[in-house]
Amino acid sequence: MKIWYFTAYYDFVQYIRMKVVVIIMFGLPLLLIFLLGSAFSGGMKPVKIAVYNADKGAMQSSVQAFMNDPALTATAVFKSTHSETEILNGVKNGSADYGIVIPADFSEQALAGRDAYMNSYPGRGDMENRFAEALMNRFLSVIQTKQTIEAVMGGSGGTTTSTSQSEASSSRVEEAIVLAELVGGSSSAFGEVSAIQYYAGSYLIMFLLYSGMPAALSLLDEKRRGTLGRLYSLPQRWSLIIAGRITSITIFAAIQSLTIIVFSWLVFGVEWGNRLGQLALVCLLASLSAVGLSLVIASIVKTEKATQSVFSIIVLLMTFLSGGMVPDLGDTVLNVGKFTVNHWAVTTIRQMMDGGADILVWKGIGILAGITVLLLTIALLRMKKVVGMDA
Repeated sequence: MKIWYFTAYYDFVQYIRMKVVVIIMFGLPLLLIFLLGSAFSGGMKPVKIAVYNADKGAMQSSVQAFMNDPALTATAVFKSTHSETEILNGVKNGSADYGIVIPADFSEQALAGRDAYMNSYPGRGDMENRFAEALMNRFLSVIQTKQTIEAVMGGSGGTTTSTSQSEASSSRVEEAIVLAELVGGSSSAFGEVSAIQYYAGSYLIMFLLYSGMPAALSLLDEKRRGTLGRLYSLPQRWSLIIAGRITSITIFAAIQSLTIIVFSWLVFGVEWGNRLGQLALVCLLASLSAVGLSLVIASIVKTEKATQSVFSIIVLLMTFLSGGMVPDLGDTVLNVGKFTVNHWAVTTIRQMMDGGADILVWKGIGILAGITVLLLTIALLRMKKVVGMDA
């Protein structure tokens, strides 16, 4: 057992002496979590949208109800203007981030089933413009969809009463539909968690995977220097030496994950949930799966630089496919991402953050454990290829 202890201790000391690596593995994920979480979080200043509504028809009340809804005040502030010129001046001088002009025939076009439109005046901020455009386009699509449904279900006979009954019932129905689509779905890209929670889980797992790469690199380095053969010839069980290396990486990963979780919770306000034992288990499985993956890659490419390059590319690709870099990539890409370690680790963490059901959390942990066992088994079977004893 002494060889296991000394191997683990020596390797761990070697890791923490590499100051640049420590700064990158601890500081970079926190920086990315802060930058991306702040950029996409609801804490962004509300977008100031100037609106000139020239329409006096049946849809006017629905538009006004949407603009005045308190559920949107955290993300958008609508200001009514008296002319299109006032909007142009507001966008130019920066008092408005975006301008919208609703033409006089908007209600007529919408109720007739034709394509209703709004004129837009983008401002200086790209993020604000995208948000306002998405808001406007979603509002128009919901109105058109609702009018199509009413035309199909109600026929053409009941659509001519556009000032009294239509205004009373249409506004209530449309308001409910618009709020369900816009307010309820405003965070659909990040699911049920906030932006900073989303990226905290993604980059915690990504950098935990990177922490497993030294398992293979240290063996390949000693193989290149000729010290691995001498270790192999010692009157000690070779498995204890390997176990010592894995232990040192596991300790490093534990400190790394603890630092990221505690710092992000205290400083950034990231809510990780109250299942700390299960969260620790996910981090452990992610770290061990990275060890297995790095050893499998090393057994194939057999050099340090090639292992480092291939491993880095695979981790980046898995992070991307699982939605860790860009949310809402589409069903096709995300379905491919289900075959990655990142998907099951991050999805399980988000379930914990959101207070998901225990069965879903344990399902993710079970699948992640299966992937980890598979990778470690393949790595052990190919270990001699890594150390070069029969290569």
